[in-house]
Amino acid sequence: GGAYFENFLSKPFVERGLEPRNPYLQRSFCCRFQVDLGEVLRVSNTGSVFGNASGVGSIGVISINFNRLGWIHRGNRERLLEHLRDILEKARSVLNKKREFIENHKQLYPTFFYYMKDLSTLFNTISLQGGHEGLINFGFAEYDENGRVVEERSGLFHPEGLAFAREVADFILTTLEGFMREDGIPWNFEYAPGETAGPKLAKKDLEFFRSVSEGRYDRYRLYRDYWMKSIDGVPPYVKGSVDGSGVFLTAGFQPPYDASSLTRQLEVSSHTQRFATGGSIQHIFLNEKPDKYAARDFVRRIFERLPIIYITLTPTMSVCNSCSAKVVGEYTECPHCGSEDTVIYSRVIGYYRPIARKVKRIDRENFLYEGEENYWQGGRRADWVTRKKAELVDLMEAARWD
Repeated sequence: GGAYFENFLSKPFVERGLEPRNPYLQRSFCCRFQVDLGEVLRVSNTGSVFGNASGVGSIGVISINFNRLGWIHRGNRERLLEHLRDILEKARSVLNKKREFIENHKQLYPTFFYYMKDLSTLFNTISLQGGHEGLINFGFAEYDENGRVVEERSGLFHPEGLAFAREVADFILTTLEGFMREDGIPWNFEYAPGETAGPKLAKKDLEFFRSVSEGRYDRYRLYRDYWMKSIDGVPPYVKGSVDGSGVFLTAGFQPPYDASSLTRQLEVSSHTQRFATGGSIQHIFLNEKPDKYAARDFVRRIFERLPIIYITLTPTMSVCNSCSAKVVGEYTECPHCGSEDTVIYSRVIGYYRPIARKVKRIDRENFLYEGEENYWQGGRRADWVTRKKAELVDLMEAARWD
């Protein structure tokens, strides 16, 4: 696996009036799941969890499609938050029923309950998909002369959009705080990676648009009772293209990976990571192997300068099936033997997988990334072809090297 870096320096947090992070109360698992043990201890029936880091986790995750909420309730904050509250109540019911089922059928989980006496230290988790796109659909967008969204001045990159993301996150956390008090169960808010969910939800959003355009609301019970603004034939904004490799949504309120400036990505992420009490991560995709001292200094300087919590350095890997060479970077032709039979590997969102073999078409403008064999689903290949892959000069600029 790749290396993960977590920021426990006090300086960047104190300088911005934030509370420094306590390494004794933090636990990190999987690709982004993080737990503050202090949150668990606030629930009265959990007892002590110190010395038992493996005794915390999540009972289950429900992801909310914020992109669709942003499109349905464009410009209407009150109605969006009312709808969001309704969805959170439904999620509460589902996760509590799941928790009750497991507690009542412990015989089905003998290994788990050999180590755990109950579920009191496991969270109910809420996640969110399409945060950036939902903000654009809600109205935080700027357009060029051709009517196309200028992403780097829209969504999370729009000052008012970033502020509204904070408002939505605060609303979710306040609601979950109420659930925690009333139910005696720990809750948290996580930016789940959505490797498969992101593309699926983007396609579902376009299907939803076609259905409501034709007046067919019956299929959508979570949405049909809510006021629908005139759609004016304008579909919801999603990333990618149906004419390219596919469409997708970003995860949580994390900035999209295609921003041309790594510095801007990191600055926005340093704000939005703090919204997620259950974990988030900023991946930094590399297209070359940096010197080990350069990588060390980059991580140190980023952590000293920004209150960013959790990052990875994720190198792109190319493997040649002819000569077995393994090199860092995206090579459709082996730099050692010249073979075109290479496989490109990278992180989907959380885990590493091969993207494609014998890549034939790469078209960033049209969201096309096609190989003779494709392993990532279409939407994620459209995501990959637009991602910012940093080189040493980008790391130097982002860390403001002398």
